[in-house]
Amino acid sequence: MTRADGSRANHAKRFHPNRPVLVLLGAAVLLLYIVVPQVGFFRHSLGSWRHADLQWLIAALASLLFSYCLAAGVYTLLAWKHVRYWLTAVVQAGGMFANRLLPAGAGALGVNYLYLRRQKHTRPQALAVVALNNLAGFVGNMVVLVVLVFTTHSRLRPLHLPPVRVLIYVLVAIVIVCAVLALWRKLRRMVWLTVVSTAHTIAAFRNRPGRLALSLIISMLLAICYAFCLFACARALHLYVPFPVLFIVMTVGVAGGVVVPTPGGLGGTEAGLVASLIVYGVSSEYALALALLYRLFTFWLPLLFGAVAFIYVERRRYI
Repeated sequence: MTRADGSRANHAKRFHPNRPVLVLLGAAVLLLYIVVPQVGFFRHSLGSWRHADLQWLIAALASLLFSYCLAAGVYTLLAWKHVRYWLTAVVQAGGMFANRLLPAGAGALGVNYLYLRRQKHTRPQALAVVALNNLAGFVGNMVVLVVLVFTTHSRLRPLHLPPVRVLIYVLVAIVIVCAVLALWRKLRRMVWLTVVSTAHTIAAFRNRPGRLALSLIISMLLAICYAFCLFACARALHLYVPFPVLFIVMTVGVAGGVVVPTPGGLGGTEAGLVASLIVYGVSSEYALALALLYRLFTFWLPLLFGAVAFIYVERRRYI
């Protein structure tokens, strides 16, 4: 190799596209694109934040950090190979950072999949663990929701269905996916083989009922933890909304973030939170202030310490 070739090789290595600096650069561009339209909303809500109770704000932050510990516990239980708990918790923080840059939770799914592959999981094993984790999260949230609805003494008002345009977006996305799979034979075969092998791996979890049950319990605690973060934000703003109501509000916000194809569900989550809070009698001003404060803890702060976690696990080649 000549000196010029060696110089070009070193230059290419130095500016490899997987380097964290490019990840952060892309994140900065996305953040500028996202933050600028939101500045007006923040300005109108700052008045409600000035008298926020610091103790409840600390409680909201503590519940957010504890959620990473619970999420790591689920992955540690479901993993086929031994994974270190503390490292899995750091990966969850890094996954939340990636989640804020991609829609529909794709960032966290990808980070956890890559992490499990680095931990000597086969492709079907990694996909099965990720799929079961999300299934446990959905089932756990629904179980807690049903229990609260049937046991609470609070007056729970019915919520309306999503707007027609949201349902149209979902339907169009499903049609596009089906069309691509129908026209692209190679992709269809690869997807089918992946689904079959993953299904077989998931079926093998029937031999681990204790771990499945415990992961479901932890997923329920994780849903409660996020709802408590919203509850703490409400109390910090001196809003006395019953916890069961806020759990339903949080569920609607999560659903809004899933169906809206924006990074981290930005816009859709806030809209779901504000709309459901107004339905339950909170004024529009305080509903917006609470939604933005909750998203400050669950969206913007994870971008800060999540970026540090993401860089750490990427440089250590854990993903």
